[in-house]
Amino acid sequence: MNSKVRNVMINEINVLENEHVLLSNTASFSNSTFSFAQRLRLDPNMEVKYDLRDDDYFRYYINKEEKDIISGEYTIDTIDDANEIILVAIQGNKVAPLRIKNDNKWNNSLRINFAANSTTKIPVEIKWNPNKEEDLIVFPIKKDKHGEYYSGGNLGVVRYYIQNTNSPTISKDEIHKQSVINEKLVSQEGIKPVPTLTWIGDDGNPIKLVLDKNQMMLPNTKSYSLKISATPYSTVSDLLLLNENFEIKVIKRNIQMYEGRETNLTFPPEIFNKTHENSRQFLLLLNNRGRSMLTDMMSINEMNKAFPTSFQQVIEVFPLKN
Repeated sequence: MNSKVRNVMINEINVLENEHVLLSNTASFSNSTFSFAQRLRLDPNMEVKYDLRDDDYFRYYINKEEKDIISGEYTIDTIDDANEIILVAIQGNKVAPLRIKNDNKWNNSLRINFAANSTTKIPVEIKWNPNKEEDLIVFPIKKDKHGEYYSGGNLGVVRYYIQNTNSPTISKDEIHKQSVINEKLVSQEGIKPVPTLTWIGDDGNPIKLVLDKNQMMLPNTKSYSLKISATPYSTVSDLLLLNENFEIKVIKRNIQMYEGRETNLTFPPEIFNKTHENSRQFLLLLNNRGRSMLTDMMSINEMNKAFPTSFQQVIEVFPLKN
């Protein structure tokens, strides 16, 4: 059985003090609002670069040797104070166990303390099923101040396409299906290339958080639903819940999102019955699962699609007031 979380010791990481290997690549770094960046670089022997327009490329991986353990290096770069994150990896709709390289025990997550104003590097391994889903999701959960909730920002979910050896050839039809963007909607107010997630209270308005007697920020509503903002394209997405045990539950599958229209979702109340003090829960909205991430990019080249339409959005579940 995997442990829920494993603390990474200081002697297991490499700290480059006052060095910024990721943030220094950001334009106008000294004046940038970005203060934190992260990257998981997987086995370079598996890496493929698919060339895009303007000297850009899409990096994906081919598991030719059908490896069931994938090695990599996780990097955190910050100009902020020291802090910690909990790192979770997901294959398809299940948590993929993690461990420090060459450790003998697998874990549902890794707790990593990173240094202030430095780059921190950690060698990691992911337990992988080469016959299952082809998308790897990496979710770093940053420790927030008491009463604060996850806002995403530049510390968000990252996805990787890891192609299995038995993956069928991508067809022209798959690429064509990815190419449809309604150009007339792109510049319209309220329509975004990537959808935003907003909790809506029982009064139909975005919820507000109020401070309770325990100094917890809680929503001023008895129940709430999720609003997904409109996009200029239609797509199908899945909604996953990462719970307090670092386990995944599929909340909704194959959510049809229509171009130019908001999507509203309601949920059973039991997913909200947790307290932020002892546990945290997150919803992940994902489209273009697995190989569709690659066909999305291929449609840019072959169908002149204006921009990629794959997304992975996160919102924290607020506990309801008792």
